[in-house]
Amino acid sequence: MQSFLFGSPCTLELVLDNIENRKHLDIQTDNATEKLPLYIGNESVKGVAKVLPKEGKKLEHQGIVLELIGQIGKTNTFHLHY
Repeated sequence: MQSFLFGSPCTLELVLDNIENRKHLDIQTDNATEKLPLYIGNESVKGVAKVLPKEGKKLEHQGIVLELIGQIGKTNTFHLHY
């Protein structure tokens, strides 16, 4: 997107495959709770990124970079047996 002064010339939409059958987590943001999909281990993240120019706007680009930001964590469960 080139013009921050006049607003974005397009909207971006990320449509993930099989999202309705995936487990979701409720994540608290500043002013709301979001339901976000959970990916574990070596699961592939697949989908389509749609670039939708706003009506009457022209969009020129040399490619699109999509970065997924998340959290990598490991749950350690210890069972002590005496």
